[in-house]
Amino acid sequence: MNASLILLLVVILMSANVNGQRRRHRPECVLSNRSPGKCRLLSECPEISNLGQTTLCSNSMFGPIICCPRPIRRQGGGGFNRGNGRPNPPNEFNRDGTNPWLPPDGGLPSFPNEGSRNPWLPQLPNNRHGGFNQQYQSPSISQQKCQQYYSSNSNNRVKRQDFMRTIVGGSPTQIGEFPFMAALGWPSTTGSYDYNCGGSLISEYFVVTAAHCASSRGVQPTVVKLGGGNLETEGMQFSIGRIYVHPNYRSSQTYNDIALIQLEGPISITPACLWPTFNINQKAGTAIGYGHTDFGGRRSDNLLKVTLNIFSNEACSRYYQPGPQIQSGLQDSQLCAGDPNQKMDTCQGDSGGPILIRVDENGQSVPYLIGVTSFGQGCAGAAPSIYTRTSAYIRWIESIVWPRG
Repeated sequence: MNASLILLLVVILMSANVNGQRRRHRPECVLSNRSPGKCRLLSECPEISNLGQTTLCSNSMFGPIICCPRPIRRQGGGGFNRGNGRPNPPNEFNRDGTNPWLPPDGGLPSFPNEGSRNPWLPQLPNNRHGGFNQQYQSPSISQQKCQQYYSSNSNNRVKRQDFMRTIVGGSPTQIGEFPFMAALGWPSTTGSYDYNCGGSLISEYFVVTAAHCASSRGVQPTVVKLGGGNLETEGMQFSIGRIYVHPNYRSSQTYNDIALIQLEGPISITPACLWPTFNINQKAGTAIGYGHTDFGGRRSDNLLKVTLNIFSNEACSRYYQPGPQIQSGLQDSQLCAGDPNQKMDTCQGDSGGPILIRVDENGQSVPYLIGVTSFGQGCAGAAPSIYTRTSAYIRWIESIVWPRG
């Protein structure tokens, strides 16, 4: 075989490889009219004149990634649509160059069998009362810490009606109402910070957030702002020391979407408590965040809150059928909440932020974190949003936040 023929074969193979990579990084999708499309930035899809008539594939720091029409060649898969705008999926699990849109080798992470004690796996209900298969000593370390946080500090008292008084359709929060609310900041080109995700302070050193907020285009957040009702004028800024992404999180999936951020120094702000069980004894929770006030709109600099109904996963499954990103459908480690009137919801920029309930204990209204904002379909649409159920991950959280009890 002469040199010219060898060179020609090399060029052909390289071209095929490049084209294949392009195809893999432009995942297929299905439009609302069930015609095939390709996932592209909104700015790269002039064919779409009305964003409400298309399907959301994902979100990036550069805007929504939507399902863009393409010439019909073959039917695309019925993909799942991420809707709570977020930084690009973190790259901790695809540094080998695998396509983050495709399921990793090995498929879905396995869930523990009844009686499992592995802290790295989500604890799922194993009885009709909703108890998790983690067997706590009574009380657990996180419950003990909660009692310490709210046993004697009268400054933490917040009237229940203030909390529930009434983000899309949200209202501004009161000064000091949610001191544990965190905003994750990435260095910006202006020398300031871009706050693209939320989180919740759960100890003097740790913030819990969504795993997909752990990195944006390979860049991790470097600061956390706490205690502010306005991102521009209020709050205190703290440096991030380390980020722990749940070991079973895969950016191509929506499961195990939880991470812990360790701050460089202790914080003298009272944290939120962790709800300890699967069952939630209230019908509604309060979601808070600095996210967009409408889909594709501007981010709010003011911390907003909204009251959302808590739905069963069975009720939500009609909106979230098994697909590429939720291959096994909704799991018990996920929580569903939304507004049946379709006026209020979490939205882009709220990812990682909390959904909470308040419980009156010893004369105080104690905030309990029940979920971390994970994903959804658009904002304030028919489909509720999905949150990572924090009670399913308490053993993993405790093993990192309070390793010595």
